[in-house]
Amino acid sequence: MQSEREDLEDAAPAPSALLACALVSPYGVAEPDRLDLAEALHAQCARLTDRVAWRHPRSQGWPDAALLDLGPCQGSEAQLICEPLMDWLTARQLIARIGIGPTQTIAQLAARMAAPGVIRAVAPEDAPGFLQRLAVEALVGLAVEGVTPELVARLRRYGLRTLGQVTQLHARDPQALRRQFGAAGGRLAALAQGKDLYPLHVTPAPARVAVRLRFSSGATADQALVALPRLAARLAQQLEASGQRGQALRLAVTWESGAITRARRRMARPLHQPGELTQAAHALLTAILTPTTEPASDRSVSVAALALALGDLSTRPPARQGALIEAPQATPATPSPEATEAAEARIERIALEVAEPLARRYGTPALYRLTTPQPDAILPEERARLVSLASGQSAPATNRTAKRVSGRTLRQRAETLDEALSDHADDRTQAPQPHWW
Repeated sequence: MQSEREDLEDAAPAPSALLACALVSPYGVAEPDRLDLAEALHAQCARLTDRVAWRHPRSQGWPDAALLDLGPCQGSEAQLICEPLMDWLTARQLIARIGIGPTQTIAQLAARMAAPGVIRAVAPEDAPGFLQRLAVEALVGLAVEGVTPELVARLRRYGLRTLGQVTQLHARDPQALRRQFGAAGGRLAALAQGKDLYPLHVTPAPARVAVRLRFSSGATADQALVALPRLAARLAQQLEASGQRGQALRLAVTWESGAITRARRRMARPLHQPGELTQAAHALLTAILTPTTEPASDRSVSVAALALALGDLSTRPPARQGALIEAPQATPATPSPEATEAAEARIERIALEVAEPLARRYGTPALYRLTTPQPDAILPEERARLVSLASGQSAPATNRTAKRVSGRTLRQRAETLDEALSDHADDRTQAPQPHWW
């Protein structure tokens, strides 16, 4: 008897892998709150399975279909798995339908045929009969690119009114739909049989960093504004630890009455500094605290909690200085003359690469190099001189410096003339004496 039972268990077919499709309509949800609701919905789906895919070919703000890979299971077991998700959606008064099927296409069609708040499961053995009775208009609602109402209307004009008729035509002549619809004909034939056009690509959860501050007793508006920098500093610490920055800043204010007011703003550039986050969050909180932004009946005067979140995260590049003032790499304690010359040549080459475009753009030298043509000179302006990196010209000197330079030049000329006259000792008495300044 036991051996017969084991033989029956071995002969029983293994359960097929089933997928669930959740269609949720965000009617009555304000636009700023849809992003938070979408993230919460993704978190609820992730509790059921780690393979969640969102299809949104028409709108990026809200998915057209949320697909969940439930793995091998029976239809009744799949319904039990999806019941917590439906309860969560119903509690938020959202219009939702959930369909279960062996493929993504059948799961979507089952969800479209289900009543609001109902989970409809289609077993693999029941899939052919389920598809055969569906009208071709059911294909329009699929989250699939290329299936338009105009394409389905052409099917109706050709006399194909149900998916069963489309499947029969494709079985008799596999090229019939392609001759009439081109590449779209092959997609129509596959969808009519319940096949998937795309593999299930897992959609990662939206990344964000969030902090929350709850007041022990109700806080006034001024107290909430004072506590905001501390909240922004905590958020900046998490960003610093993860090496990230973000652009989508959201602030949620929970009132003592239980109502929640949210404000969201997308920044022009990614933020991660505490001061920048504080300034942006202060603007959001000021807008929320304005009496005209929220009816007085929906909230109380005091604030119970503040929640600050930063989304649309990206990896922050490592902090580094520019090439012109870049810290030199570690060198031996006593570098060789060749290494010193190579380092100086490298710095000069980098400086020239920066100076030449600036000189071409603005018409005047923008970067100068300090040289010491006369290191033994007494006056500083004679000892050092600024030379343009781009053109090699000296920097314009002041009037006082120019006069001193001119005087020094005249003294040199006089000394040169004196040396020339000293060669003619006989004519020294008749030679003109040098004039000194």
